Formats: sequence, structure tokens, C-alpha cells
Amino acid sequence: MRALFLLLLLPALASAQVPTPEYLRLIRTDSLAQRPSPPGWRPLVMNQGNLVRRAHETDSSVEILRFKAARLYLRGNYVLSAGLRRAGQRPALQSAWAQGRAANGSLQWKGAETGETFSYGPALSTLEYDGLSYPYDPHGRLVPRGTGNGRPAAAYGNSIFRTGHSTSHQLALEARVAQFDGPSAGIRVEAEQQEEALTLISNRNRREKFATSLLYSRKAWELDAGYAYSATKFTNPNGNGFLQYAYAQSLLAPPSFDLRNGTGNMAFGTGMDNPYFLLNDNGQFARTRSRSGKFTAQYKVDRLRILVEPLLRTAEDETNYHFKPGSGIYPNGYTLRRSQQDKYRQLRSTADYRIFNKSEWQLFGHADYVFNDDQTGIGLQGSDPAKRYHYQRSSHRLSLSTKLEMDGNDVDGGLYAGVTAYRSNTLSKPAPLLPWFKVYGDWNPDGVTFTGSLSYREDATELKLDETLATAGLLNIESYRSAGFMPRAEVSTFDGQPAIRHAEWNARLEAVIEQRFTIGVSLFRRQTKGDVVALPAGDQLKLRQIGDHVREGLDVELSYRHRQYGYSSDGFRFSHSLLFSTWQHLVTKAYAGNDYLPVAGFRDVYKIFAEGYPMDAIAGTYWLRDGGNRQVIGADGFPLPGPGTRMIANAKPDFVMSLTNGIEWRSLKLEATLEWQKGGEVWNGTAAALDYYGRSATSGQLRNMRDYVFPGVDQAGHPNEKPVRFYDPAQPLAQNRWVRYGPGGVAEDYIEPNDWLNLRKIALNYDILRNVRPGKITLSVFAENLFLRQAYSGAAPGQLLYGQAGFSGLDYFRLPPSRQYGASLHLQF
Repeated sequence: MRALFLLLLLPALASAQVPTPEYLRLIRTDSLAQRPSPPGWRPLVMNQGNLVRRAHETDSSVEILRFKAARLYLRGNYVLSAGLRRAGQRPALQSAWAQGRAANGSLQWKGAETGETFSYGPALSTLEYDGLSYPYDPHGRLVPRGTGNGRPAAAYGNSIFRTGHSTSHQLALEARVAQFDGPSAGIRVEAEQQEEALTLISNRNRREKFATSLLYSRKAWELDAGYAYSATKFTNPNGNGFLQYAYAQSLLAPPSFDLRNGTGNMAFGTGMDNPYFLLNDNGQFARTRSRSGKFTAQYKVDRLRILVEPLLRTAEDETNYHFKPGSGIYPNGYTLRRSQQDKYRQLRSTADYRIFNKSEWQLFGHADYVFNDDQTGIGLQGSDPAKRYHYQRSSHRLSLSTKLEMDGNDVDGGLYAGVTAYRSNTLSKPAPLLPWFKVYGDWNPDGVTFTGSLSYREDATELKLDETLATAGLLNIESYRSAGFMPRAEVSTFDGQPAIRHAEWNARLEAVIEQRFTIGVSLFRRQTKGDVVALPAGDQLKLRQIGDHVREGLDVELSYRHRQYGYSSDGFRFSHSLLFSTWQHLVTKAYAGNDYLPVAGFRDVYKIFAEGYPMDAIAGTYWLRDGGNRQVIGADGFPLPGPGTRMIANAKPDFVMSLTNGIEWRSLKLEATLEWQKGGEVWNGTAAALDYYGRSATSGQLRNMRDYVFPGVDQAGHPNEKPVRFYDPAQPLAQNRWVRYGPGGVAEDYIEPNDWLNLRKIALNYDILRNVRPGKITLSVFAENLFLRQAYSGAAPGQLLYGQAGFSGLDYFRLPPSRQYGASLHLQF
């Protein structure tokens, strides 16, 4: 009888391979058909769960085992981007005056063969070519009008910028196989490639990235193994300011000199270089390569979670700095090959335990331990004697904490509290225990959500081993001699330094009204004790602990989003977001021997660390003034510079604000971001050099100024009444208004405001496939830095000298940023 029952049942089970929803709801409460697919995943059923795997007969029943339903989930995306770039704002140059200087009471043209570097010659309108053979210009030498071939002298632009372009491809694929109440496995693959031709000629960059990870979970276990590879290649390195130097040579070239003419280093004067000679086929490169692998194992049961994650990463950095023989800086040529190898090993382990869960309250305990072993090796070889540096650090960080959470009807909240211990073999002594806590809460009355938090954290850090500190050597070099700088030295050791201590307070209050309007206010205060910097000591670099500083400020966020009610999506939707940030950063204590200490920049203009001063203070040469702050004028009628240096500017802005507005209609979305910076100052060393060599628009417009009386007092304290002529051909060139103060000028005279308003980005997106599963296609067009208004006459904001944040507020031939236009295609499937 039981065999007959089984025979009758088997056809019914087989016919249930395509069950109705009602049937599934009645007999298969564990079915995956009742579980929604993860967002963005496309489920593909691999086998039905009602297929009979085995039937087992007992004395009183028949046990039927079915195959479990397994599903394959797939998703991915591909992004193709392309763009064009044009160089942004550059300094204004004069194009009316030729190469040369005054001689015998008149202005005379002097060609490149004379070694002349100044552009204080006669007006181009008074010159013409002689038509004779001349290696520096196919039209011949310049001669007074009426004595040549009648061809007027031309003003050459000498720009070394072009229209740049870039393309990038990004692909991500992910697959997961899952069974209900069974194991699941997945794989993720990411690949990216980017190529760009920069706006500066003969410069191309390439970036590549590949990453993959395997995931497996079964019951309480989750395993994740991953590998990542990335590589970059730059045509020219800029750790020595090489690109800034090439840019400077193009700006300083006289308007009467054509940089494109001739072969080899056809420079316009002694000690100068032709930027085309510098940039083309120069043998330079900068390459980086990084590989990493990690494995994560997590065990999670009802109350306990344990995670172990080992990580291994290696990185290589190869840079070749090279000046070809015949350059103005290194006539015999120069090579510096820098090789850096980094190895990182990390082991992280974490444990969480829920101590109790009663009613609205939960209490958790947490432990986290991180071990790091970092090694960096640097080799320098080439024209100078070879050097080797090796750094090693083993560090241990242990954190113990507890978390108390409350989940009420209208009020939620919690408390985190813990302590951290940090030790490493490079510290002179172990850091003390570091406490921290965070209190937070949510209140949800009708239509409004209030969120608040207060946190305090102490931490101990050290300078990273793999970040170069070589630019500290520029403190031994004047700005106008920095072209020959090479990163020839690094710090000898990181051992024996005390920990840099941090104590940070953060408070935030946020309100969300009707899920439309959001206002958030954050206050912060970060105190740093015992900060450490690298400073030059002869031809070496050494670490020094210099003092304490505090950074505190306010962030405000306002946003509003208008949503279309009902089921129709044909109406307009608007979004607005405003971010406001202001802060101050002051030196609270300078340790003995470190007050008024240059910490970044050049020998003549630099950032200072001085007690009571801003951290962004800039010091340099200045105008001499009397007790009434009146400028002191010399016997010749020109202002006198003061002795030494002093603070002349503060690079910190008063505030920074960002406004983002968006509008959506059907499948279209338009969004624009406007940024505004108020306050802050910049030293414009570019303008100082251009004035000195007679290439600035200012020196071109004012060189014929006569009978000008500088406001101020003479050295006896009487009002100045002596008239001057800015450029008198009867006087030596060194006596004119700009050359008399040297190639760096008087730094105070070149401090400019740094206010700016920038349309950072505007983008238009169109969803070609909208609300269609399983994929989506989006087409975007965008423009960046489209509109800029700034008080500063130099390069636009966003660029840093030598790529170092410590040089903020200092501009010495800083490269102009790019204005970019582009489009992208985004496929999601």
C-alpha cells in the first residue's frame, strides 16, 4: 500500500516544477520565491526546488527529499568617459617690448647670442627684420625701422599649452550563487584604464587598475579573498618642480623671441632653457606599481562575531629625473634615478559580543587589534654619489570598547566608549592610553527627525614611512634659484620620535523636516600636541618635534528636495544643497628653539610655525615702515625693504561655501555646483619674476612712468617729495623700478587676495532606459571649471606647488588648472 501511495505521489511532485504562487505559499514557506532579489541583481533560477532528489520509506511514513532551489544573481556596470581640456587662466604678459636693455642712453635690442635675459628693450613697433641669415629667427635680426627689409617685428606667443584629451573605461562584474538556508558563493571583478594627454605639451599619463575578490558563506562563516593591482605611468615627474620650470621658461621668453625656432636648446639667454628642448625626448618618467592581497574570515552566531583579516601589499615607485646636456641649469646634464619599494603587512582581528538584549536596550562589547609591519627602501643614484635609505616600523593598536543602544518608539540613542593603546618600535616611548567616546540620539516627532551627537577621541600617530619629505630641502634655496632643485635627500631615520598626540571634539545637530528640508550644524576642535616636521640640516633632512596647534571650526549644511507627489513622474523635481565651512588654525605652543620656524616653502618666502600665529602664516621680505606704519622712502625716491623677514600674509580663507542645484524632468537631470571662497592670501612669486625680467603686463604698462612720487616718508621722517622715473634709459638697468629689488622682489609687494567664485561642475544626465529592468543606460555631458571669477591675478585655485599641501598660499609658476568638457556613457545590467 505504501509503495502504491508513493507511486501516485511522484507524478504530482514532478508536475509541481512550475508551481502556482498559491501553491508555493501553502507548501513552501522557505521558498526563495518569497524573498525579493537584492537591489540591482538579476536572478536566474538554476534548478527548481520541487525536483525530487530521494524518497525514503519507513514503517509509518514516506520521507521525500527535494533539491534546494539555487539562484544565480548577476549584475555589472560599464562606464566610458571622454573629455577635452584647455588650460585655464595664466598671467598677463606684455607683448610690446623687445628683448634687450638701455645702453648709451637709448633702448637697444639684444639677441639671444648676447646672453640677454631681460625684455627691457625697444618697442616692437619701432623694429623690423633685416632679412639676413640668423640662427634664432628665420626672418633675421631686429633692426630699427627703416633700416631693414620692411617686415615689421612680430610678437611671438610662445605658449606651450595645447588642447588635452582623456579617455577612461571602467568595468565591474559581479556574480553570486545562493541557496536558501544553504551556502552562497560569489565573484567580483573590476577593471579600469585611463589615458590622458595633458594640456602641457609632451605630457601623457596612463593609469590601470584591476581587482577581483571571491566570496563564500555557509551558515555562520563568511570568507572573502581579494587581489588588487594598479599601475601608473607619467611622462614627466614633477617632484622637483620640473613642469613649473618649463612653464616659467615659456613665460619669461621675450615676445621678440620664437621658442619654436631652431633645434637643440635654442634658449633666449644665458642660464635659460627652451621648454621644447626640456620637454621633448628627455628620458624622464615616473612609474608606480602596486599589488595587494587580503583574506577575510568572519564567524557570526547569535551573539558573537569574530573577524580576522590579513593583508599584504607591495608597491614600487621608479622615477627618473633627467636634464639633457646643454641645459641652462645643468650644462653637462644631470640624472637622478629614484627607486622606492614599500612592503606592508597587516593583521586585523575584531570581536563583537552582545552582552544583553532586553526590551529596548542592547549592550555590546567590542575588541579590535591591528598589527602593522611597514618597510620602505629608497635608492638614489645617478650624477651624485648613490644613497640608500631603509625604514621599518612594527606597530600595535588595541582598542577595547562597549556600546549601549536604546531603540524606543520615538527616541533612539546610544553610547560608545572605549580606550586605545598604541605602540611601535619607532617611538621614543609608548603612547599613553587613549580614551574616546560618542553619544548620539534620534527623536522622531510627527514629520520631523532630530539627530544629535557628541564625540571625543584621543589618538596617537606618526609620520608615514612611504611619503617623501624631500621638498623640505627647498627651505635652503631661494625661490628664484629653485629651478635646480632635486630631491637628493630624505630623512635618515624615523626612529626615536615621540608620538604626535591628537584630541578631537565633534558635536553635530541635524533636523530633517517632512523628508524634504535638512539642516545640519557641526562644531569641531582638533588639538595636536608635539607635531613633527622634516627640516634641512646641511645637506640632510632630520625630523624635529616643533610644538602644538589647534584647529577649530563650524560646518553648516542646508538642503531641500522637492518631490513629485502621486504616481506621476512627469512633473519637475528640484534639489538644493548648501555647504558652509569656516575654521581657524592657530599655533598654541612652540617648543624651545622652534619659535618663528620656517616649515615649508623657500629660503626667502616660507610658511612659519610661530606661537600665537596662524598655521597658514606666510613670512617673507617686507617694506620698511616707521612707527606710524608709513612706508620709508630712500634717498633715490624708491621704497626701502626692511631687514630680514616677517609675517606678511595668511593663506587661510575666511570661509568656503558650496551650492549645488539640481532639476529633474522625466529622464533628464541637470545639476550644477558653484563654489565660493572668501578671504585668504597668496604670495604671487610668478608676478615677481615676470616684473624683474620685464615680461609682466604691469612692467610693460608702467615702464614709461615719470615723475611719480611714492607715498611715505623719507629716512628723516619728512613726507617724501622726490619724483622718480620707473625706467630711465640713462641709468643702469639695475636701477629701474623692478630690477633693483632682485628676481624675488619684495615679497610683501606680491601678496594678493585669494577670493574666488567658480562654477566647479555642470552636468546633464539622460536615462535612455528608464525604469526598465534589469538594466539602465545613462548618457551624461559635463563641464568643469566653466566659469571663474577671482581676485588673484595668477593661476586659478586648486593647484599646489610640488603637489604638497604645505605649499598652499605660495605660487611660483604654479601650473594653471584645466577647463574640462566631456561626456560619459554608463551601462548598468
